[in-house]
Amino acid sequence: MRPTWDEIWMEVAFVIGQRSKCVRSHVGCVIVSSTNEVCAVAYNGPPAGLKLTESQMCSDWCPRAQTGGSAAYYDDCHSSHAEANALVRGDAHEYKGGTLYCSRTPCFTCAKIIANSGISRVVLTVALEDAQREPERSIAMLEDSGLVVVRWEP
Repeated sequence: MRPTWDEIWMEVAFVIGQRSKCVRSHVGCVIVSSTNEVCAVAYNGPPAGLKLTESQMCSDWCPRAQTGGSAAYYDDCHSSHAEANALVRGDAHEYKGGTLYCSRTPCFTCAKIIANSGISRVVLTVALEDAQREPERSIAMLEDSGLVVVRWEP
């Protein structure tokens, strides 16, 4: 049977998330236009200019990974989230009215950025590990901002 676009793009989000150097969570994100053309693909990870070897994981340098970090806040993490990475790499004119696919629930900060980005639809997975991120708060922010939110059940 032919897969739907949501099935295709969520699979891509999960696969690209495997590139993450984070030892706690591998998150992938795909942004597509309203005509299902890829605008950006990204994963959670350190700034591009941070001097790291290919084999170094975040437990070697990230304070959050080394200490266990705080609950829903990421001030002690040096990496950018997959959603933020995708939004800054894409062209807002291309993805306006499009869909953002994320292999996890965006944190509240990313939800605010997504809500302000011109994206009109978000497809996400609510994982058990997301409880500390307060997923319902993020989802409410997106929906209250007029975005359609689809909870993906893999």
